[in-house]
Parts: sequence; C-alpha cells; structure tokens
Amino acid sequence: MALKIKDRDGCMPVSEMKGIFEKLIRDTPLFAGNTPLGTMEINGQFSHYVDPDTDTMWIGFALGMRCAERLKRESI
Repeated sequence: MALKIKDRDGCMPVSEMKGIFEKLIRDTPLFAGNTPLGTMEINGQFSHYVDPDTDTMWIGFALGMRCAERLKRESI
C-alpha cells in the first residue's frame, strides 16, 4: 500500500505543497533533467507521481514540510 499525503486541518494544503515541490524540481537543474513530474489522478485529484523515485522524493518533501509546520507551531 502506497503512502498518500492528505490534506489536514491547520496544515498547508497538498496542492500548495505540490506546487512548491514541482517548482523546486523545475528550478534545480540536476533534478529538472532527471525527475519526471507525471502524476496519477483519481477522481480528478492528485494521487501520486507515476515515477516511483519522484513519488519517494515527494513523500519525503511533504513529510518534511508537515514536520516544519508542527515545529513552528510548537515553538510559539
């Protein structure tokens, strides 16, 4: 079973994180040429990246973003 990043109350929406992730990939020459951004959609909504390595990068990125949000909230 694949890990799926889901929207959660009080957290940055998946669509916003996905946009940041894809910009990072496109703006980084090393990644841009080697990281396909093709996606799988289910019922018209993003599910995951088709390329397994890209999907693994996405999951790590999104979990890191969620962790950073949590740390920021807890430090206030």
